[in-house]
Amino acid sequence: MGTWGDLRAGKVEEVIARLQRLRPQTAELRESLQALIGYYRENATRMRYDEYLRLGYGIGSGAVESAHKQVVHARLRQAGMRWSEAGARRLLALRLLLLNDNWALLDRMRMVSLASF
Repeated sequence: MGTWGDLRAGKVEEVIARLQRLRPQTAELRESLQALIGYYRENATRMRYDEYLRLGYGIGSGAVESAHKQVVHARLRQAGMRWSEAGARRLLALRLLLLNDNWALLDRMRMVSLASF
């Protein structure tokens, strides 16, 4: 299960443990990771999404939608740009490699030829 799935299942401590095993390459990324881990620790008692869902409460997605707008839309919806889904996915994969300073993974990525679309 992914991070969001684990959070929805109430497994905040498992998510924190998984985050602690990460080894970011730059000081900036290490600092961001520590801030995220601190946030999860500080708010773990309020992140009982499994209980909220069981009781019929919705889970807000404002922060996710905001990040999506800032990261994805800002890059893909510039003037005159048109993207196929496959092209957008490729660009976002490259953007993630750039933002995470992890170009070494590029050689291991499998990208389907555009000719097949």
